Amino acid sequence: MKYLLLLLSLNAYSQTARYFDVWRSQSSNDYVTVRLNEARIGDGTNSVDKKISANNGDINLPFIGYDESANAWILSNDGTTTGTVATGAIAYSSSSILNLGLAASVGSNALTIAVKGADGNDPSSTNQVIVSFRNTTAANGLFSTVAITGALSMTVSSGSELGHPATEEAPIYIYLINNAGTAEVAVSTAYFDEGVVHSTTAEGGAGGADSNAVLYSTTARSNVAIRLVGMALSTQTVSGTWAAVPTQLSVHPFVRYGVRGQYSSNSGAAVSNGANYLFEDVGEDTVGLYNPSTGVATLNEDGDYIINVQIRSNANASVFLAIEYNGSEVAVSGDVQDSGTDTTTNPIQLVYYLVNATAGSTIEIVNNTGTSVTLASDGTMNRLSIVKISR
Repeated sequence: MKYLLLLLSLNAYSQTARYFDVWRSQSSNDYVTVRLNEARIGDGTNSVDKKISANNGDINLPFIGYDESANAWILSNDGTTTGTVATGAIAYSSSSILNLGLAASVGSNALTIAVKGADGNDPSSTNQVIVSFRNTTAANGLFSTVAITGALSMTVSSGSELGHPATEEAPIYIYLINNAGTAEVAVSTAYFDEGVVHSTTAEGGAGGADSNAVLYSTTARSNVAIRLVGMALSTQTVSGTWAAVPTQLSVHPFVRYGVRGQYSSNSGAAVSNGANYLFEDVGEDTVGLYNPSTGVATLNEDGDYIINVQIRSNANASVFLAIEYNGSEVAVSGDVQDSGTDTTTNPIQLVYYLVNATAGSTIEIVNNTGTSVTLASDGTMNRLSIVKISR
């Protein structure tokens, strides 16, 4: 019994004990005995069950204790008769994350995320990490708790990029998944809703976990409940080469990382009709949204986005552009899909509010002028920004 609370009440006529000592019984009842010196209640003979008989008498007191070996609370109302309450029956809520810590390390260009107890040691039977999960049935509003009692970790292998751009700080969200009562670690650059079940993709161990929109675990799991328990911020010189430990490692709760990117072009490139405008200069890309080599942005989370793009040509010529979502033009400024005649004086600008976008969807900015367009060599005029604004 590691933790003990004694419940002691003396009536108004009691003399104050000068001192008392406490010890644990060695009997099977596992009760606690307190011996008081120079103490009595009333006249020393009228106490309940005559538990106090005289000076230096034995008093069996009500108590609450915790039995680590049984993972249960021990309750007694008289100090001798005991009952037990399993830990799963009390103290937990659907949001419980108890005694959880995290550690991150790198080696051989791989990143390992490990679950720890709050003391920094591996979980064990005496250092349990407790996590609550929703039920895997959508219409079932109950929850369950899982106890982690052994070492638990996940490795992001060398070459697995998680969608992170080189030299840019990006988040790694750390999840626990409930695999039929056993907790496992999962990671992603994307934020996933804990209120629904998810399926994970195997990391693979061979450097192929490259998406910024996928939830990766060591082994693929289907329709499992998840809990977001931590976030790491990582900056790597080479994407997929995990040489530096995360600059920040936080356990829940924390502020989510924003999904946003800002890009520009001062190349003066000629863009063929039907081809993507390329914004090769990355000002900010918090989750690796945009590939400047292909001109394709991949949204990593469900939600609503604002897309703002402007283009200027280097000649007194018409310039048209379209925003494409998953390969199809989307309406911009009402029912206008292609917009803007422009000279070298001012750029054309399109702003589009993309509603209910899904993770993994693509955004492209396409030249649909009908002819090749040569961009002005001015990064202040050729710009693209993508910002998630809700959910």
